Amino acid sequence: MAVQFRLPSVQSAGQPEKIVEEVRRQFRIPGVMEGTVKPDYAQVVGISTSSAQKELVPLAVIAVLIPIIVGLIFG
Repeated sequence: MAVQFRLPSVQSAGQPEKIVEEVRRQFRIPGVMEGTVKPDYAQVVGISTSSAQKELVPLAVIAVLIPIIVGLIFG
């Protein structure tokens, strides 16, 4: 059962291409590279969080259903 959890949990880091695109977009904002304007950190965190939540749903389903199934079969 550990194998079923390992790969999806490692891959749930997010969609790197969207994060890289957002960071590049923010670097084009005047003043960000000079340090006079703060970048929008919340946008990058939001992309990462929403992506990770979508990818972890199957793991949550497995974690909830396996004990119920085992309990019904062996209980």
